[in-house]
Amino acid sequence: MMKSENLDADPPLSNKGAGGGRMRRLVRLVKWTAWNAGIASLAWLGVVHSNAGAGRLLAFICWTFAVLILLAACNKEVAAKAREKGRSIPAWMSHGFGMCLIGFLIWNGWIATAIALLIWEIAEAALFHQPRPYGCDWSQPRAFGVV
Repeated sequence: MMKSENLDADPPLSNKGAGGGRMRRLVRLVKWTAWNAGIASLAWLGVVHSNAGAGRLLAFICWTFAVLILLAACNKEVAAKAREKGRSIPAWMSHGFGMCLIGFLIWNGWIATAIALLIWEIAEAALFHQPRPYGCDWSQPRAFGVV
């Protein structure tokens, strides 16, 4: 006898049930990709094609988000909420994109905007950083093997 299929079951990428987490991660990945494609497009238009409006918008976005993320990283409640929610993508991918964009901006002489993007990257790393004990209890007198 064949098992009957549950036609009312949620599909794997639904917002409900066990598959809801996968859908949320997919949506966050798409948002991250769209956002960073927009930033890269502004950089390309502003730097390579000398579009002044795109360059100004890129500089404004970089400086604004550098300040906002730096303030968020300094606020313990916001940082805890961000850590709980987690990253959209792995850190190496996010920072890899950021470092490539910083290199592109420096290569083309956009130093101030590259500094803003570097502040943004450092603040983002601080925002999601979760300190872990490394097996060394600093409150103990034997921390370094000294009695």
